[in-house]
Amino acid sequence: MPDLVKPTVVCDSIGDALQQDTTRPSRTCDAHIAVAGNTVLATFTGTVDAAGVGDFVKHLTTALQTGCERVVLDGTDVDFLGADGLAVLYDVARTLTNRGGLLTVSGRRAVSRPIRATGLDRMIPVFDCLTEAVDAVGARLAAI
Repeated sequence: MPDLVKPTVVCDSIGDALQQDTTRPSRTCDAHIAVAGNTVLATFTGTVDAAGVGDFVKHLTTALQTGCERVVLDGTDVDFLGADGLAVLYDVARTLTNRGGLLTVSGRRAVSRPIRATGLDRMIPVFDCLTEAVDAVGARLAAI
């Protein structure tokens, strides 16, 4: 059995949001991006709609810029995934596929239902459990 790899944090706007200045408008989509080996674990919270898609794109761009071929998106704490977010997921999945990589997604109904309803699950495997999404890309992550 291969050794487990401990993820290294690349971006953490979730922690930043907790300490955010209350006089500024809050972001609707925050992320924690960590890299372990050739896998990115991108954990998102909040709402991915027209207002939050800019943050979503920024965080997923950070994930892609790592050069990793596998991205696991944990959407367990995402409460809404709209059409703008779905379009971004399509673009990320296509980019990774062109690199020979894979995007998997885990999340509750707010995330899984729109992906399945649009047929994107044929391109982006969707799982109810984060562990299953990590296993699907063949990653061995410690402390997920």
